[in-house]
Amino acid sequence: MSYNSKTKFETKLRKLCSTFIITETADIETASDFIAAILQSDDHEIISLIIVQESINEKFKTLLCNKIKPSKEVEGVKMLSEKGFEVIGNRIVVCPHTMISNENSSVISYEVYRTIKEGIALAKNATSVSLWCTNISSAYEIIHSINATQFWLNSFGIINEKFPFLSNGKEIVWNGKKEEGTSALSEVIDSVFYQTLFQNEKFKTIVIPFGEIFAN
Repeated sequence: MSYNSKTKFETKLRKLCSTFIITETADIETASDFIAAILQSDDHEIISLIIVQESINEKFKTLLCNKIKPSKEVEGVKMLSEKGFEVIGNRIVVCPHTMISNENSSVISYEVYRTIKEGIALAKNATSVSLWCTNISSAYEIIHSINATQFWLNSFGIINEKFPFLSNGKEIVWNGKKEEGTSALSEVIDSVFYQTLFQNEKFKTIVIPFGEIFAN
């Protein structure tokens, strides 16, 4: 499944500041395809942070460098480059996310982690997450440990109006009805599995396209 920006909530989707988490079990070819496609689309500002596990970091960076097409350098990249931070393409900078401010908010920070615990700590402030992981136990450990309300597993941007969708960190776009504290909703729609949990007074919607292969 490839990234497709054509969605009923397209305008809402563009308000996201999503975090991509790339684990050591990820299909890095497909994950890098998604990121490259997003950066070449009108939705190029919806990624704010990319977190990559150390064991696959060099291979993943090489894939991104080869797939991202040249574009105009965004504001803030040159300044970070002059400080010695590595630049991938003209928008991604290998630097702590704390280096990103209102003045250089179009920059995507790229961070490396070793353990799942470290990755969770880096993504603690995420509101939506694209999680690339083929180990289902690790995937749900991450999902349950991060306060984000929207999770795409091995995919990104797939939404359905029947399930809660956090559009901008504050607003939930949702046409369905569900009382807080009730059991999880789950449904397969057009070969995509949707699951909605209610945890710590927040909705969490998990989206998994069929055909994904998982290990325990």
